[in-house]
Amino acid sequence: MTTAKRALVAGVPLLVVEPRADITRGLLALWEPFLSGSKERMEPMLQRLAGAGFHAVSFDPWRHGERAEDGSNFVESVFGAFRQRMWTILGYSLLDGLAVVDWALAEFGLAPKVVAGGVSMGGDIAVAMAGVDFRIVRVATIGSTPDWARPGMALLNDPDRLLPQGEPDARAEALRAAFDPTLHPERYRQRPAIAFEFGADDRHIPAENAVRFARETGNPDIRVTSHLGLDHLTSARDPQLVQRCVDWLCG
Repeated sequence: MTTAKRALVAGVPLLVVEPRADITRGLLALWEPFLSGSKERMEPMLQRLAGAGFHAVSFDPWRHGERAEDGSNFVESVFGAFRQRMWTILGYSLLDGLAVVDWALAEFGLAPKVVAGGVSMGGDIAVAMAGVDFRIVRVATIGSTPDWARPGMALLNDPDRLLPQGEPDARAEALRAAFDPTLHPERYRQRPAIAFEFGADDRHIPAENAVRFARETGNPDIRVTSHLGLDHLTSARDPQLVQRCVDWLCG
């Protein structure tokens, strides 16, 4: 295990785990947290990616981790006005991620060939980033979606009830218009390679949205796999799915 290091880039707190010199690939791997998560909670995955030879980095998404605002009901507040708050988190975190990639490639002298991924919201960020940053060549996600509108999204604690998403404000609408992958399928027709891993019982983020996206892009390197016996929360912790993501990012 390598000691994780902290950094601050353009006001964004990072956690970095470097590979041993004898196994380095000279490539960057970015792995992002789920809603309410933090870069520290991603350290086990960063260690695995560093063990596979990547310079592994995670950062706190907008309003997460060290950037969180006071209040204990953050998740409830996001779900209470989903399109306004989640779309803003996704858009601002994407922009932060571009600055993080710029910094990491220069700081460690890495090739401009990046892999990225995450769990749930973190994977949403990674997929959207890949649409505007052509340095990202492979993406792996667990329980994530390319569709910010999330058709068919059910409540986490009641899979038989759809979550009311509310309406976006102008800022959120502009961010979605710029970055939602499903609004720009042309960005994904030739690249990158993307693995969407789902629990077959996930009603919170249905796999059908990723299946539709893969069909609309026509990209043969987009893979969507559903795993029996897992829902949204259990798939995020499943060691088999985590290993499949590592294997995919290794290419």
